Amino acid sequence: MKAYFILFVLFFSSISLNTLAQKENYKLIDTPRISYLSTIGNDSIVSLPIVYKKDGVILFTVTIDGKEYVFVFDTGATTCLISKEISINDSSVKTITYQDGFGNENKADLVLKNYKIGNSSFNNIPTIVSDLKLVNELGCIKIDGIIGANLINLCNWQIDPQKQIISFSKLPFKSSTDNSSKLKLEYTSNGLPHIKLSYDEIPFYALVDFGFAGYLNLNKAFLKKSKKIKKIKTIKGMGSHSLSVSNEIKGNIFHTTLDTLIFSDNLKFPNIPINFDEVGPILGSSFFNRFVTILNAPSKELILITQSEEYTNSKFFPIRFGLNNLNELIINFIWETDEMKQSGVQIGQKVLRINDKIFNKISKSDFCELKNYLTEITNIKITVQMENEIKELELTKTVN
Repeated sequence: MKAYFILFVLFFSSISLNTLAQKENYKLIDTPRISYLSTIGNDSIVSLPIVYKKDGVILFTVTIDGKEYVFVFDTGATTCLISKEISINDSSVKTITYQDGFGNENKADLVLKNYKIGNSSFNNIPTIVSDLKLVNELGCIKIDGIIGANLINLCNWQIDPQKQIISFSKLPFKSSTDNSSKLKLEYTSNGLPHIKLSYDEIPFYALVDFGFAGYLNLNKAFLKKSKKIKKIKTIKGMGSHSLSVSNEIKGNIFHTTLDTLIFSDNLKFPNIPINFDEVGPILGSSFFNRFVTILNAPSKELILITQSEEYTNSKFFPIRFGLNNLNELIINFIWETDEMKQSGVQIGQKVLRINDKIFNKISKSDFCELKNYLTEITNIKITVQMENEIKELELTKTVN
């Protein structure tokens, strides 16, 4: 019998790293699989600094075999994961088959690893071993592994994006302020937390996924279910939109903004950006970045403490760039705005110039520097090699 572990996908909407791990059909269970470790005292709270990326992804330091590594905090990944470089001397417990969020199957070794986070140790944690080269090179984020739900569910957690601190404890965290909301979590059989939402009087459970840097992701099937969404203007995107551990995911996605998203107990949040693709529902870290979030897994409790009343309304260019197998800069994703429809630019066409930067061949490190550069500016002038002509375009960040 195959052992299946649903793992993550890196979704680089707005040039960002996101991890997804969910199938549309799942079974809810009463209690998550939780045990406590003796290295965490009953009254102790362990806090450590995090790198809270602009897109909301949480990175922090984990010590393995006396060395420090950078890991992603990912409630949407069922199982911890480490790179092959860290696991050279480990003995495989078994070979397993795992799936990314799009159902792509991969085989990998499963090992037992000891993690030290802050001054607390987590021992004999089942961990998938994978090659993260594709993730680090094309996702342009240097990580050594993923802290997944099988470790996260051992503790209670508090995430404070403004102070850039993550804390965990054996005892549940509490809120002492009036501007907090307490919500009930449900857990799937593989230990992933979900929360009940509704839109247009259509209820659904969404994965609470801090590894997914977006706001909300719904399956395309929801577009057909909701009469209200059919009346909202959506923008179509096409091309390479996601990155799993071993695959680039290509296809069409749709984007819009929901007027009001309703949580259980009639808690309402307005103006939520949303994407529709092949996976979901998923509630990502960008949604949570204006709250202090408390995740008390043993009591199946999510507490949101409001820090900011509004979300930052980020805007993006109507195209994204990638590399072909010749290390040439190309267009690999297009939002179908009126401007892009009229331009005639197509996916796969070579980009010769962006502002004052001229490209022939480009290294992967220079490509990542370019992606960072594009996050800091709002206007670009690009030169594209089309089939029978060279075309110049002036683009502004308009997609939000």
